[in-house]
Amino acid sequence: MQKTETSPTQPRDMKLFWQTLLMTVFIVSFTIVCTEKAQAGNPLYMAADNTPLIWDTTQTIKYKVDPKGLGKLSYSESVALVQIALSVWENVADVNIKFEYLGPLNEALNADNWESVASNNIYAEAQDTTNMTATQSQQQHYVVIGFDNTGEIMTAKGSANATGVQSITGVLGTYEDPQFITSAHVFINGLYYNGTDNDAVDLNLVDLLAIVIHELGHTLGLDHTLFNYDIYQDILSGSIDSSNARFLPTMFPRFVQSTGEHIVSLHPDDIATLQWLYGDGATGTISGEISDAGGSPVETMLVTVRNTASPLCEAYSQSTSILCSDLNTSPSGDGQAYFNASYCLDGYQLGTYQIPLLENGSYTIDVQEIPEQFSSSIARFDYSVREIPGGAEFYNTLDEANEDTFAITPVNFMQYNLYNKDIVLASTVSGYGDAERVGYAYFETDPLFETTETNDTYCPETGDITEDMIAETLSQANFAISSDLQEDTQTPIGGCSLRPLNKTHKTQSLSFLCITLFALVCLSTSRLVKSL
Repeated sequence: MQKTETSPTQPRDMKLFWQTLLMTVFIVSFTIVCTEKAQAGNPLYMAADNTPLIWDTTQTIKYKVDPKGLGKLSYSESVALVQIALSVWENVADVNIKFEYLGPLNEALNADNWESVASNNIYAEAQDTTNMTATQSQQQHYVVIGFDNTGEIMTAKGSANATGVQSITGVLGTYEDPQFITSAHVFINGLYYNGTDNDAVDLNLVDLLAIVIHELGHTLGLDHTLFNYDIYQDILSGSIDSSNARFLPTMFPRFVQSTGEHIVSLHPDDIATLQWLYGDGATGTISGEISDAGGSPVETMLVTVRNTASPLCEAYSQSTSILCSDLNTSPSGDGQAYFNASYCLDGYQLGTYQIPLLENGSYTIDVQEIPEQFSSSIARFDYSVREIPGGAEFYNTLDEANEDTFAITPVNFMQYNLYNKDIVLASTVSGYGDAERVGYAYFETDPLFETTETNDTYCPETGDITEDMIAETLSQANFAISSDLQEDTQTPIGGCSLRPLNKTHKTQSLSFLCITLFALVCLSTSRLVKSL
């Protein structure tokens, strides 16, 4: 779920921000998830054995698209936009994800039928699943990609202000063995691209694409990530230029209008998480435990690992206790169950973190408090998150309960796992600046870190996917596929791999792979190893 907000000094009208995806959790024989909380160096949901829920990559991930199209886009243009977004995730190196397009839904979605259409296409409690494995379920079900052009679905879903909600994603997976995501639904608010500003300020195509990419990240099992949130806040206030949005990952929970060019290319945190979840097991991690001065693990702390050569761009984060299993919940009192870290099966996990990285190098580890305004953006956490006992703190080898919290010992990462990088939080404040957080300005001034932060590979100042490129692709799609479903009863179905033949670790380019007489525009953005 997203909100709109304004920034006083941004160049294009007002600034639009999206807030965390809205999901509601139902506890049945399977975990049907949709919660109003989330986080991306983190897995979105965990199974019974504390392993992340992901799709079975021996099968394609099938999807159907709302036949009415998104906003003022035709159906074929909308399909092309979705496929560009899918290609961004599919093109990540060393990840075997393949999507399969099945054509349009049988009926256009609206406030009356959206819930039944979405639930009927996922592994629901009412179905006979006695002899059905998760893999079989994935074979028989698909992702529903719907468009809410009036805001009525967003309102029915629980948003008081439909024009402030850009998108909703729900994910369904099996909790017991085997643990897989089996289906999902995504709803995009067409009010943001309908040709009028009477209901909501229209986005440009790059921004619209960025939103779809973000939501599909949730569909793949990625949660939100919160590092560099103070950059977002300063962009919002107008104290820094919006080009600094390049330091916000694709899975950051809010969005600044007219900065989509920085989101459509994946950033390191997004990529490393996807490779960790779906790769061959070669992705290295840094792990440890956060505890208080008395030795008790501390949940809901934001841990960030930063490359000293690029601390704002090459940053990776995870919240402690995020790796606890999802069905360790406490009742909310309204018929639903919300995860609370104190209900983790294994108490030691409350303070643990395990963060996947992309590059070899020298890294620092910092822990800080999650800002109150972002507390509902963290997956499976209750709305209240823990306050940090003393102040924000860095890892150092002689970590003690009360010391200079900004004494830093960098760790050398060489693509193998680093363990036991523990931090004992001080009980009193003795560090730099804000007691609860480490601001981005610190990394620009401390001599330990390089200050250039130009990093053209991962966080270029100017994105290379433009409005014109997307518009051209959509126009070609409109030519290739009839957008009038009543006239074109043979709307093609079937899959087309979005994966390019040659992929490199850091370079990416938008390439138009296939536009046939029958159907799909398969776009491949070889911007692979950059997380949005």
